[in-house]
Amino acid sequence: MADNGNAFDFGLKLKQLREENSLLQKQVAERIGVSAQSIKMYEANETEPGSMVLRKLALLYQVSADELLGIESEFDLNMDGLKSSQRKVIMDNARSSRDEFRRNNEEKSNKKSVDPE
Repeated sequence: MADNGNAFDFGLKLKQLREENSLLQKQVAERIGVSAQSIKMYEANETEPGSMVLRKLALLYQVSADELLGIESEFDLNMDGLKSSQRKVIMDNARSSRDEFRRNNEEKSNKKSVDPE
């Protein structure tokens, strides 16, 4: 990916996610419909995947596209002045939303692997 002044390494992130999921480059390639050479080049930062491949990678690894690209949210919730019980409710809701997002992505990914379009 183009260097925008930060230390994020897209290729390294892809490799970490692949290894965390115990997948070979060939397996990732087959699941998202690209060549193993493409996966190798993405991980080496030699080329950039298009938006559809990014979407498929995000679904495969059950992460958001922002997380895949190393984009941190600029939204910073200030919880100063809140009671600990209020903070807990906010954090529990955030975790629940994240988990629901991941489940939905997993269901979509599983449906596509069972019912290819």
